Amino acid sequence: MATPSKKIVVGIDIGSQMTRIIVAEESAKLGTPPKILAIGYAESAGMRHGYVTSPRDATASVISAIRMAEKSAGFEIKRAYVAVGGISLSSEISGGAVGIARPDGEVTDEDLKNAMIIAEQSFASGKKNRKILHAIPMKFRLDGYEVMGNPVGMKGSRLETRVVFVTVQEHHFNDLVSVITEAGVDIIDVVAAPIAESMATLTKKQKMVGCGLLNIGSETVSLAVFDNDVPVSVETFSIGSNDITNDIALGLRISLDEAERVKVGRFEAGQYPKKKIEEI
Repeated sequence: MATPSKKIVVGIDIGSQMTRIIVAEESAKLGTPPKILAIGYAESAGMRHGYVTSPRDATASVISAIRMAEKSAGFEIKRAYVAVGGISLSSEISGGAVGIARPDGEVTDEDLKNAMIIAEQSFASGKKNRKILHAIPMKFRLDGYEVMGNPVGMKGSRLETRVVFVTVQEHHFNDLVSVITEAGVDIIDVVAAPIAESMATLTKKQKMVGCGLLNIGSETVSLAVFDNDVPVSVETFSIGSNDITNDIALGLRISLDEAERVKVGRFEAGQYPKKKIEEI
């Protein structure tokens, strides 16, 4: 297969039910969405609630999806961004404070960096087995007063910050990375799935004024809450659309395949009691 000369971006998302690959070409024009070149997908195997249970089966699913995308794109996929979800994905807020380094009290980028480091150290000291995916500053305070925007260039003696840390269980993260690399793909970066989803589904204005993004998967539900363009909360719950299917099957005493059709509305009117379905 030929190697593309254009700016190509590949994304990989391994869900509990489906593994998906997307290949896109970045636009040279700022603000223009990328052009979708190819997609690949395969039924996920070796996954449960978003984490790896069988590395061998999960790797086979990724390879199958990659081959489909490569066939459509016409070139080999070697590098990709990877989305991480699963029930261990969550967020917490921690803070840090530093004295301003410069004698004249002017805040610099180095002060911001040091405040973030202190916040991360404070957060990580009580969190074993957690991998930090994102550290996002929520707000800054200078000498006790909240700063609107970036404090660089202002003057004071003490800088405080509040930081959102989006994390995942470290062994879940390592297993997922191992699956991707075993499939022959180098990882450019790893992104929390709800954060990646928000880039495609929410506008900056929506995230500024405040909103929530809910994704109902087959075995998990993820929720990302945004305010002032910051993901102030990211949580994942161990319930999904498969649970609805199972409950319908039990409640109506029908097969899982039939219950899936009922769930999505593919049944004849009057075939099942509407009130019963709504209760379930």
